Amino acid sequence: MAAYFKGQELHQLEMHKLEQPMALQTAWHANMQRDPKKRREPYGIEDFYLFQPKNLRRQPEERFGAAAMFLQEKGLYPVWALFCFPALRKAAKGEAPPLVAFVAPDAILLAPSEVEDGKWKGFLIAEKTAGNRSIHFRSPCGREVDLLVPTILDEVIADEEITLLAG
Repeated sequence: MAAYFKGQELHQLEMHKLEQPMALQTAWHANMQRDPKKRREPYGIEDFYLFQPKNLRRQPEERFGAAAMFLQEKGLYPVWALFCFPALRKAAKGEAPPLVAFVAPDAILLAPSEVEDGKWKGFLIAEKTAGNRSIHFRSPCGREVDLLVPTILDEVIADEEITLLAG
């Protein structure tokens, strides 16, 4: 059975590779016909994939989406982080993790988990101002921690599986 399932995976990957030129052409054609008043964002090639394996999709894990939805429902999800909220909402399934997030004025660490003493891993959403400094985070459950946020080159960042050190 394992060989059969591996063969199915390889077949799906092959079909995905074969569909990419047509998906690109379809996205290009759809954008030429797109009404910007009805759909602000242009279509992407990934909108027209039929065979793309789940592990190749650029979508956050379900636990990160559930954590973001919890923050939004409690009114704790900041306005500056709305740029990645649609993808998180789409990924949200199930219940939020026990430790939902660490929240600071210019950074959020969704669904953090302590990997080692003083190291936390999760989905980092942060503004450039949070970069390269130690920030005091609070969770909705009352836990507090100081973490060192790495340098952020863009105005905002949304990156999965980032490890932050105690600061």
